[in-house]
Amino acid sequence: MTRFLATLCACLLLSFAARAADTIKLGIGYPMSGEVASLGADVRAGFDLALEDINAKGGPAGRKIEAQFEDDVCDPKTGVIVAGRFIAAKKDAVIHICSTVCMAAGPLYAEENIPFFNMCNADGITAQGFGNVARAWMSNMRVGGALAALAAKHLPKKKLAVLYAADAYSRNLGEDMIAVLDKEYGVKPDFTLRLAGQEQDFSSIITQLKDGGIETVYLGFWPKGIGMFLRQADAAGYRPQFLSNDVANGDEIIKIGGAGSDGLIFTMPPDPKDFPEAADVMKALAAKGFAGRPYAVYSYMIAQIYAQAVEKAGSAAPDAVMKAVKGNAFDTVAGKVSFTPNGDMTGLEMQYFQWRGGKYAPWKP
Repeated sequence: MTRFLATLCACLLLSFAARAADTIKLGIGYPMSGEVASLGADVRAGFDLALEDINAKGGPAGRKIEAQFEDDVCDPKTGVIVAGRFIAAKKDAVIHICSTVCMAAGPLYAEENIPFFNMCNADGITAQGFGNVARAWMSNMRVGGALAALAAKHLPKKKLAVLYAADAYSRNLGEDMIAVLDKEYGVKPDFTLRLAGQEQDFSSIITQLKDGGIETVYLGFWPKGIGMFLRQADAAGYRPQFLSNDVANGDEIIKIGGAGSDGLIFTMPPDPKDFPEAADVMKALAAKGFAGRPYAVYSYMIAQIYAQAVEKAGSAAPDAVMKAVKGNAFDTVAGKVSFTPNGDMTGLEMQYFQWRGGKYAPWKP
């Protein structure tokens, strides 16, 4: 009997090990807490639904995906700690959302040759020459170009202020916008300010802008900072044309900014509701309480890209996956996309949206 039980236990352990080996291990770092935790909730909803759908079909190359989610707080130091956990757990691939984390953790994943999928804007993500990177988003230079065109081409001859925070994402984007304004349009902002931290009292800055007759103001902050600036400016009777980037698409802008948010124009990839391929996913997300959440849909897209790359490669082996990523086009909820040799995604372009009456809609020049 003892021998029988020992044999049975051994068989069960071997069976469990075989099943574990057949599972693709994915590490996903995103902000569950901190300044952009509301964004993180959307991201998690998108990944959860995508993995549920992918695994329901048997998983890529007949292997189901098992995800480990970690809170990187959109903080580089925390991101490095999370990266260490993923590396120690021998993940087949990893995903991060925030640029500051991507820049800090990217070299660690490159050293271990772990496929690194991300939604990070920072130009350096793909400029470092790492072969394991797939950026499923827009670079800051592309976003900065769209912002520069908005300020110089579509809102010309207006006194312009460019304000941005000191964190890597905000600084990189603000500086790219200024560079494109100068190079492409021969325009220099009338007022430029890089804030040292996450300020909450903008009264003195608003007074400066108002007294200086600034007519267009770019706000390169996180959502809470944008909302607070808009609310304080409205209270001061200062109502220029405000501009921002894709972090301004969340409800937090309206909740904090109130009436001051009305009219804000921001850049963002196409609204998923315009993609026929996203209709079913958007319905499923709405049923889970995430109606009209672009980041949820785009997170779903990243999971699709990875799963299809594994399927095309017939393996989760790093080199095979990255070869598939850079050698194929992918059918996603955002339409067909592909990647350049350095890992930048093609197939989507930035668009303009505007908040009006508590909702945002496409803005046309």
